[in-house]
Amino acid sequence: VGPMGYQWIAGMYRAIAVLAEEGLDVIVDDVIYDQHVLKIAVQTLPAQQVFFVGIRCPLEVAEGREQARGRRAKGGARTFFNLVHVHGIYDLEVDSATCSPMECAMQIKKGLQAKPTPSAFSQLRALE
Repeated sequence: VGPMGYQWIAGMYRAIAVLAEEGLDVIVDDVIYDQHVLKIAVQTLPAQQVFFVGIRCPLEVAEGREQARGRRAKGGARTFFNLVHVHGIYDLEVDSATCSPMECAMQIKKGLQAKPTPSAFSQLRALE
């Protein structure tokens, strides 16, 4: 990622935090494969407001999706597969191989309703 990339990512998370502080609900789709990026997110975003969702699927499915998109450099799914979930702490996990996008969205909606105070970011922050 490099120093400038980390600076850009930190700025992105600060902007997201400001939106949340203004009372806006924000959905962020980010593949966090770098532990330093996760640390930036955990330190920057308001822990009590982040509902951290892990979207999982088997490697074969990720590689098939990568190939089907056509615009992606081959090998990214395999390169990042064992890095994205290494921290292992989420408020909710869904399996996008066995559920449709709508089913995943409904699981997330139900998870938000069932867990009004998320804890994953607080747990990750405590590990630092």
